[in-house]
Amino acid sequence: MKIVALLLLALAVVLGVVAFRERGGSPSPAPVALTVGCAEELQPPVAAIAAAYQRESGVTIRLQYASVAALLSDLPDSKKFDLLVISDDTALRDIRNKGTVREVFALAHRPLAVATNASAPSSNHVSTAVATVPASCPQPAAALRFARFLAAPEKGGPVFSQHGYPPADGDRWAAKPELILYSGGVNRLAIEKLLRQFADREGVNVTTVFNGCGVLCATMKAMNNTAGARFPDAYYACDLCFVPPVAAQFPEAVLLTETDIGIVVKKGNPRGVTTLADLAQPGLKLGLCNAEQSTLGFMTRGMLKATGLAAAVGKNVATEVPTADLLINQMRIGGLDAAIVYRVNAIPQSDTLDFFPIQHAGAKAIQPFAVRERSPNRQLARRLLDCLKANRGEFEKAGFLWRGNEAPQKSKDIQVPDWLKP
Repeated sequence: MKIVALLLLALAVVLGVVAFRERGGSPSPAPVALTVGCAEELQPPVAAIAAAYQRESGVTIRLQYASVAALLSDLPDSKKFDLLVISDDTALRDIRNKGTVREVFALAHRPLAVATNASAPSSNHVSTAVATVPASCPQPAAALRFARFLAAPEKGGPVFSQHGYPPADGDRWAAKPELILYSGGVNRLAIEKLLRQFADREGVNVTTVFNGCGVLCATMKAMNNTAGARFPDAYYACDLCFVPPVAAQFPEAVLLTETDIGIVVKKGNPRGVTTLADLAQPGLKLGLCNAEQSTLGFMTRGMLKATGLAAAVGKNVATEVPTADLLINQMRIGGLDAAIVYRVNAIPQSDTLDFFPIQHAGAKAIQPFAVRERSPNRQLARRLLDCLKANRGEFEKAGFLWRGNEAPQKSKDIQVPDWLKP
């Protein structure tokens, strides 16, 4: 079994896995001081955690104590705080909607005191102590690093617990964590710049592996039987149909975008190809994505079978590759007459290539983002998701249709349509 796992991992590399690492933060020395506004009632645990952080990092934490109302009152016009630590997250709702603060970290929970008056209704509300980075923070990477320390289960967590605050679900501590993202190749154009910005702001490393989702899923399944394998913290698939195979690791999917599937041809369309049936023309050199390696190939095979064209069109297939960008490259150099790709693949080449949407109910792909439930960096991965959702314009600029406002879906409940079933 280990041999099979190793072969699958090697196959992923051979088939064109492209990985890159974004190294966040400046190479200059860490700042010598952070100014942290802290709610008065949180002084004992936060002071103890700040002292531990100073000893470990050499960064001075200047704590300023005040009521929550006072800390928030002048926040929109103030740049004096790098981080705020407040005792009740509900106080942030209004200012968070206004964009006054950015990232929010749950630190610890504490039930509000139940009224002693027997006639007063009891409350089950639990207040949550949180750390948040003001939008005006002059050194966000340093502030976020201390916030991660406050929330970490082996750093701030035990201290909060000692002071009567059950700790929240923070990430495992690392001064500069590495976030691993597996992504379908179709998403690359929209997210590369955002990943660089995220890594820089958070002061973390982001390692991204782009490939066909068939390859990515096979790699993840192989990791289940490979000792020491590092599972990705997040998975950004090309389509919903490639989430169920890894639902055990990624139980919830957040839909972000969608894009059409269509036929790309040389500018001017010299072969007159506009439909799936036209791809059966004698002598046509056609490029497809591989059905076992990629979402696009899997969906293309399903459409050809559903329309009864699999055999006729299959005779013209000159190449099968893991990702659509490879087909675009072959189209550009004249190696193919036509290829089936996503609309977003074709848009950057509109000067030299024409794109015709396929007239089939299934000729669109929906791109879901999922965070691994047992990731040691799951909160960091969720902040990456928040970053992507906050940058809708980058996706629309790349040619995607936006779906990011929809409710998440349970991965186990995602149904593969009949036309994609064997």
